[in-house]
Amino acid sequence: MVYDGTVSGLNDDMWVPRFGMSSLETHFWVLEPGTHMADVDVGEWFLNFVLHKSVRPLTGVDLTHYFPGKVAGVPVWETWLKAAMGLKSSPYQASQGCCVADEVIRGDPTDKPNVFRWDFVRLNCPRSETYDASKPWVSKVRKEDGRIASDFVSFVDDFRPSGPTLKEGWLAARRVAAGLNYLGIQDAP
Repeated sequence: MVYDGTVSGLNDDMWVPRFGMSSLETHFWVLEPGTHMADVDVGEWFLNFVLHKSVRPLTGVDLTHYFPGKVAGVPVWETWLKAAMGLKSSPYQASQGCCVADEVIRGDPTDKPNVFRWDFVRLNCPRSETYDASKPWVSKVRKEDGRIASDFVSFVDDFRPSGPTLKEGWLAARRVAAGLNYLGIQDAP
């Protein structure tokens, strides 16, 4: 069953703040020639996040038609609990949830076994004496090899992990998928 949040009239009474989202340019910050990338898709994106308790009573679904054997004249109502397609707050709510997931998945950047470890931020500003057009303007770098650290960027319900080697790209993808699953956010098959 799909709950269509556009037909209830609830959107007319909701306010949702503006919020930023990653773009293709954001992804370039974690890439350099030789970077290995993967794709981790979140399945049923909105359905991974629970509606706020103050909104749930307003998202009732009348199921009386599907239960004709129930007491006549007594409606059968259920409350929709998950963020819904067409509901104005769903993209904002799901994006907030993914921002929390980002922080949990990245872990401690100083932890040596962490695939997302990094040591310093490199600025590569145009017009500076050390500017290199083949490198991103801002990047997280590891001291051990001078390469851009493994990282990931999320685009709505797609996570794009990357690493400087094939093995680290795979480990980054594995950590993203495992972290999402740990948090109860399903990875699409």
